[in-house]
Amino acid sequence: MELCDQYIHEMIQLVPELNDFHQLPEYKHLRSKCTNTLTKEFQKKERELYKKYYKLVKNKNQKSFYDHVFLDDLKIMLKESKYNSLDHVPIDSLENFPLYFLSQLNGETDYEFTDKKAYDDFLERFKKIPEICDSIIYNMRKGMRVKDTIPRIIVLDLLDQYKNTLDLDLEELDFPAHSIKNIRESIETYIFPTIKKIKKFLEDEYLCKCTDKIGLCNLSGGSTIYKGLLEEQTMKGYTAQDLHNLGLREVDRLMKRINELKRKMKFKGNLKEFYKHTIDPYANKKDVIDSAKKLQKEIYKNIYPKYFTKELLEKDLADISNVANNKSRMYAFYIGTKKRGTFYVNANIYKDLNKHEMLTLSLHESVPGHHLQLMTHNRSKKLPLYVQSSHNTGYIEGWGLYCENFTELHSDKEMVWKYVYELQRAIRLVVDTGIHAFDWSYDKTFAYMSKYSHSSEKLLKNEIIRYICIPSQALSYKVGELTILFLRDRYLKKFPDDIKGFHQLIFDIGPCSLDLLVKEFIKKNI
Repeated sequence: MELCDQYIHEMIQLVPELNDFHQLPEYKHLRSKCTNTLTKEFQKKERELYKKYYKLVKNKNQKSFYDHVFLDDLKIMLKESKYNSLDHVPIDSLENFPLYFLSQLNGETDYEFTDKKAYDDFLERFKKIPEICDSIIYNMRKGMRVKDTIPRIIVLDLLDQYKNTLDLDLEELDFPAHSIKNIRESIETYIFPTIKKIKKFLEDEYLCKCTDKIGLCNLSGGSTIYKGLLEEQTMKGYTAQDLHNLGLREVDRLMKRINELKRKMKFKGNLKEFYKHTIDPYANKKDVIDSAKKLQKEIYKNIYPKYFTKELLEKDLADISNVANNKSRMYAFYIGTKKRGTFYVNANIYKDLNKHEMLTLSLHESVPGHHLQLMTHNRSKKLPLYVQSSHNTGYIEGWGLYCENFTELHSDKEMVWKYVYELQRAIRLVVDTGIHAFDWSYDKTFAYMSKYSHSSEKLLKNEIIRYICIPSQALSYKVGELTILFLRDRYLKKFPDDIKGFHQLIFDIGPCSLDLLVKEFIKKNI
């Protein structure tokens, strides 16, 4: 057994919820457990585990490729565990405890809700919510004393989410009849009181201590943390300034492409008018879901055979579902487990969606994007458990963005929206570094994004909130895509007309840092 897989077994015993993904039968009896990861006791055990495996892997004479993957991750985890400032901000608009328990109940999770016992086991986890709530408030009070606080805009967004949740009519919840009574009771007993407690704390104590500063650079040790995150999400050697400049160049390149299409289509108005001109709206929620299902089948039939070997997953399309939460800020996202893959489309906002963007979204989220990639890896008998569950975003999101380049089915209007989405990823390089390294304000960030964006003020605000809450993650898309394109060009120089072989090799290597991905190609003399 690989050392990284031994680590997975030990981590599941420490955090049983990790087995929601792996579904190892020997830990099935722990399915009802819920872990408070904010206690000093837990963090001590976690750090000891990191140190133990770092030493074991470091001292191995003959290291496998996956040892190097694991070692890189351990270095990052050990670095991040040093900074108390991260504990001081344990919630935000995306890590919005306890609301993620509700999203999990709605299926947006690795957890498999198969029968009444599965629901009962999951609801047992709710009993841990009050304890976790107390730890959150305790840590946030510690942060207040040293001025490590969540930005005011995030607190206000959280308060809005909490209010909307408290307004829910539990009688309208759609769950299996065998568990609906228990679900409602659990929400009333654990979720609602916890929301009220955190909400009162935020309103009475916390909000007045918050800052309008939004960047990680304003937390103690934040600049050092961000530097480490850049390495984790992109590649070693990239500075914030490098990534910022790359973003500016990519924005310029993509705007030229959009303007070329604008001239080709003989449109005389400004950019925002041009975007509006290329929109074909959906009629209703059903229209959105039906469109996504149809496009997935067309992509699979017309694009898949040209680029992918039979060794990769065949005839296994993603489930396509509307997101359960009407307030969700996401257009679309994908969740893949060992048994299923679901492409979630937010059909609730169908009036803000455009038929010409669905093709790009489908290429990214379903086949040949995240669905093909993750289901292939999740079910692999060759990859270690550790690598199967890897969330290396440079590799994963780089692949998703790379897949948007399969443009055979694109009309001119769909090409516009292909570039609009790519432009959004380039803008992220500019604003993520702007916020977290160069102390950009919310207003400066909003002004830069609105210059190029088609989105409403509300949706732009949601995007900025995402970048505030997950520093550096948004950088991984564009850097990952550019890395894969670079490797593709190298591969095709040596093996012309073997694009299937290139994609197979990317999948065979599996999720890893972009640095290791490049090294592996070089090792193979490519």
